[in-house]
Amino acid sequence: MTKPPPRLAVLLLIYAAFVSMGLPDGILGAAWPQMRAELSVALNDNWPMLALGTCGSALSNFSSGAALRRLGVGRVLVLTTFLTALVILGYALAGSFAVLSALGFFLGLGNGAIDAGLNHFASAKLSSRHMSWLHGFWGVGVSLGTLLLSSAVSLGGTWRHAYLVIALVQLALGGAFVFGRGALPGATPRVGEPQASHPPFSATFRLPVAWASMAAFFVYCGLESAAGLWIASVLHDGRGWTTQAAGLMTTLYWASLTVGRFLIGAVSTRVSSGRIVQASTLGALVGTATVALSSALVDWGSLAGALTALGLLVTGLSLAPVFPMLMHDTPRSVGEGHALNLIGFQGAAGQLGLTLLPIAIGTVLRVRSTEWLGSLLAALSLLLLTLLKLREHFTAQRSARRAA
Repeated sequence: MTKPPPRLAVLLLIYAAFVSMGLPDGILGAAWPQMRAELSVALNDNWPMLALGTCGSALSNFSSGAALRRLGVGRVLVLTTFLTALVILGYALAGSFAVLSALGFFLGLGNGAIDAGLNHFASAKLSSRHMSWLHGFWGVGVSLGTLLLSSAVSLGGTWRHAYLVIALVQLALGGAFVFGRGALPGATPRVGEPQASHPPFSATFRLPVAWASMAAFFVYCGLESAAGLWIASVLHDGRGWTTQAAGLMTTLYWASLTVGRFLIGAVSTRVSSGRIVQASTLGALVGTATVALSSALVDWGSLAGALTALGLLVTGLSLAPVFPMLMHDTPRSVGEGHALNLIGFQGAAGQLGLTLLPIAIGTVLRVRSTEWLGSLLAALSLLLLTLLKLREHFTAQRSARRAA
């Protein structure tokens, strides 16, 4: 069934929300050299911030179903947007690394709830086109965060000024949600709206398709994150590329991921989500295998470099639709009632994957060789393809039982 077109004001509001979520994600890596110098911490000492942020986001995603049922999407977005604004303001004012690390948990808590709330709203009310574009705007936010830091430094400021600007943006967004929350679903449906059943968490956990979906999100997010995190180390530390050249390859990867989400949005209403995800995962396998091939041909110099660039471009473009399409497909997979729970579970699994799998891959690269990255990414792509096949099998089984 075709979903009615959303109001322009609602679209602009949720697009802005996804941009705002990307802003702090983009700024941390770029700001870290300044931050660690000022706070006197080592290069790899940012792990407490990342780990606590992941814990907060996973907890928030996991419990989002209950919060959304009790408060509704509009109220959850208002409360958590103001929470993230205060936390980011705390970043700008923090006087110690311990305070920054503690604030990381609450930033993850707020962003996780915003992410789950908007994903639930988009999967229920918007087309797959808008779902894909929403996640594309997250990539825009990541890019703007880095640009914001560069601008602040070039104007004589520091990382604190950049975080202050982001806090003000979040406060403005929170105010916009206050005035626009009436257009978003409340805790109870409006008169005349069908009321979906709300199964408990335990009922959703008993669904095999739920476990296949969570495993797929765990692997996907780990794959996406690991590719962007470690490729510069492969090229700089392993192959002797300059910092600028290695950074350019990282930029190519993230840019292709963002552009891919906007491109797929243009065709997603004419092609089923299942076909898009299947083709995309196969493309990711080809892309990561190309990166692995470049490692086998590393002595060939420019050919290895060209294969690396091609592999990253194909991988980024191919991975682009997977996350938004799977989120949008959740109600079809488990039904509207279970979808409220599973969207949060999937987000929590993804948060764990994007933290744990890159750490595991980094350990292998340190112990063995950085040239193992392509092969490890290809193995994850193959595992993701298998999990998605399993997810579709369980979805078909569930649909057949409900139709019988």
